[in-house]
Amino acid sequence: MSEETEANEAFVRRWSAIQPRIARFVRSWVPDAHLAQDIVQEVAVSCMRKYSSFDTSRDFAAWSFGFARIEIRRHRGKRGRMLLLGDGEAVEAIAAAHVALAAELDERTRFLRECLKRLSGKTRRLLDFRYFHEMGPTQIAGRLGLSAGSVKVMLSRARASLRECIERRLARETP
Repeated sequence: MSEETEANEAFVRRWSAIQPRIARFVRSWVPDAHLAQDIVQEVAVSCMRKYSSFDTSRDFAAWSFGFARIEIRRHRGKRGRMLLLGDGEAVEAIAAAHVALAAELDERTRFLRECLKRLSGKTRRLLDFRYFHEMGPTQIAGRLGLSAGSVKVMLSRARASLRECIERRLARETP
């Protein structure tokens, strides 16, 4: 196997491990999901291009968050402040917090996935419409033949149920 192929594989392994954290970070600053996804892709491309200069003794996540901050600032300048939340200092502070809390966030994400698998069909569909298809309560209500108020109550109960499930799992795993 060539050095280039080995380097590419190493990059893919590292990137795959931290991509969800980068996506959460970008999404916390960019309210538009499609723009956030575009920014994450740009971060991946930037990291890949510069990977040959990456010092493997450093933290890859912290290094990648640097590229995420750059891309967020670049898009802020290109698209105007209205599409991106916060300011430069806040972006830096939140990026540092994302790196510091990475293990806890990963653990909570794993527990969330496990808890989501246990949800009933209708509740799961409701959450899919809301968070994966980014539909509002009125749109969901039309799809499911419910009132918007019922959808809001059901979403609130589903979020509470997930929160309780995650907290129970955290309590079991914490020494």
